Amino acid sequence: QARWTELPARSHLDFGRPARVPVDAAVAAPFKTGIRDPGQLREAWADLYGKTQTLRDPSGAEVMLSDQVVNHWLENPKRLDGRERYLPLLREVIEQPFEIWANFARNEAGKIGVRRYYVKVVEAGDGKALTLVAEVLPGGVWGSFDFFRGSRPQPRSRQGLLVWGRPTE
Repeated sequence: QARWTELPARSHLDFGRPARVPVDAAVAAPFKTGIRDPGQLREAWADLYGKTQTLRDPSGAEVMLSDQVVNHWLENPKRLDGRERYLPLLREVIEQPFEIWANFARNEAGKIGVRRYYVKVVEAGDGKALTLVAEVLPGGVWGSFDFFRGSRPQPRSRQGLLVWGRPTE
């Protein structure tokens, strides 16, 4: 439950990665609107991923998606802030990211752990882009999914050890 903060580490530049993540066409379409109704949100998750689903990323690692994240969101209605619209895109962020990073993070109690970050930027319509970041906890369990409007780099997610990166020209 404690808030985690990434520890400073080597950046994308140290690995010869581009300053900007290229914008990809989205494979899946986001939901048209956010989902505030608990039953509809559980149904949408089940339609996409079942109760649990294990995905394999390009590095060969497995990531387990669980409906426990939906339960976590429903504990506090403020967590339904629009990100649920992008649940259909989660599969492609894991299976077809631009980069996968591993980095140490420290929580408020001083405990240190390792997190993996999956980074991808997709077209969001109207000429706009959406940066998607999936965070995976130790043991390959999906922990969170954030989105940032625009294609501005997210330096906290692109630091540490580059586990895998799509080739660049």
